[in-house]
Amino acid sequence: LEGSVWGKLYESFPSVMKHLPGPHNKLFTNFDLVKDFIHEEVEKHKKDLDHNNPRDYIDTFLIEMDKHKEPELGFNETNLTLCSLDLFLAGTETTSTTLQWALVYLINHPDVQEKVQEEIDKVIGQSRLPSMADRSNMPYTNAV
Repeated sequence: LEGSVWGKLYESFPSVMKHLPGPHNKLFTNFDLVKDFIHEEVEKHKKDLDHNNPRDYIDTFLIEMDKHKEPELGFNETNLTLCSLDLFLAGTETTSTTLQWALVYLINHPDVQEKVQEEIDKVIGQSRLPSMADRSNMPYTNAV
């Protein structure tokens, strides 16, 4: 929904769109769910944080929060949640947009679509799912 017309309208007119009914309201629900999930992860990380052995981004941010108590530096839980959310959503939007354009390209170029399908059938067949190991055996599909 984020990359949809409703999402784009919300980006352009957030104060108006908050008051209009429509599928864009699902964004608020989903945003809150992801925000709650990240908050739960932060709480779990706080419980078993090892300052000498950070496991990931959240641990590193929490360690910096402990080092820098000045609020103007931005090391606070709200910023940690929002930065984590940015990392999560950035990957989601770019992946979905890339897949949409790939499908549009294949629809508009049936000859390319046919060659890709032939290569997939030859390398993978119909009896199993593809794996990352198949990639090196499918140069045409990989290039497309």
